[in-house]
Amino acid sequence: MILSLVIYLMLSIAGLTLVKVGSNLQGGISLGVVDGAFHLSLSLYSIAGFLCYVASFLIYMNLIQNNNLTYIVPIASGLTYILAVLSGLFFLHEMVTLLQWGGIAVILIGIVMMNI
Repeated sequence: MILSLVIYLMLSIAGLTLVKVGSNLQGGISLGVVDGAFHLSLSLYSIAGFLCYVASFLIYMNLIQNNNLTYIVPIASGLTYILAVLSGLFFLHEMVTLLQWGGIAVILIGIVMMNI
């Protein structure tokens, strides 16, 4: 279960980060109708991110199927929020405020309290 959770978290955060990077590129993601036909344009980063996110969803479905919902969802959701902030900080060079760090601490406390 722990290995599946770690793989889920890695793929989920990689997917979100890659989609964000891909969407920031020139022509990264465009969706619309051109000459009456549906048109979707994705960068390679966005495609890789989408594939990671789909894989993470499949693992998440397996985690939910094989574990208590009240156990796995708070852990997975809380850690996803924390890792998303860290990914934004380290890979996307986004700013993290003191209030956000406080929120991360509250999330960690909540995860521990939900699973004692």
